[in-house]
Amino acid sequence: MNNEYEKSVRSYKNKRFTYIVVAICLISITIIVFSGLPQLESVSVIVPFIIVMAVLVWLALALIRLSLSLSLYMVNSCNPEKFKYLYTSLAPNNQQGMNFMSAQYYLGIGEFEVSLDILNRFPEQVQYKYTEFIAYNYFFLNDFSDLEKRIIKTDKSYYKEFYIAYINSDYNKAIEELNKLNKPQFRFHEMIKYAFYALTYQKLENIEEARKYIEKCKELDHSTFIGKMFVDF
Repeated sequence: MNNEYEKSVRSYKNKRFTYIVVAICLISITIIVFSGLPQLESVSVIVPFIIVMAVLVWLALALIRLSLSLSLYMVNSCNPEKFKYLYTSLAPNNQQGMNFMSAQYYLGIGEFEVSLDILNRFPEQVQYKYTEFIAYNYFFLNDFSDLEKRIIKTDKSYYKEFYIAYINSDYNKAIEELNKLNKPQFRFHEMIKYAFYALTYQKLENIEEARKYIEKCKELDHSTFIGKMFVDF
């Protein structure tokens, strides 16, 4: 496996250990400090209280951010083998996280039926969190009936207006809707957006533009996905 990603995994684990140690130390310090506060003057009480609380809030935010690191590594990678390595290395004790990452992995290699099957096994109260990924799979499977049912009543989908225009065969409007959206923050989602452009331009028989966006997909090093989506190019 690429050293860059091995380092990412080690960095994640080292930070997790460090934050746990810091949390234990801060909790211990807080107990020691506040056990003596009743004997202090009111002004002396406020100062350490503010300092300790500020540090604890910072630590809580740092831990929340760290807890998202695995998803960020996953979504920002466009190589299915890196997906597989990262989710098996970092989420062995989180079954829901493992299942979601597995769904991302299969989406990333163009196995849309497998990805969708995994996502649809989640309870309904959990599925809403993965609306975008479920919609991706329905779209690439050309299952527009189920796609419409998913996105028509929700605001969770970033591409809702694009999907509606595409489903209604209004491809020019679909391009307009894509143009309105900001560039995705992560490479995986950027690749998906380029695929949307390419498929829509293909429908418009603008092969030159379609190929341009296929090349943009290829620049993200996701040849497996491209091979599945654009076999005729």
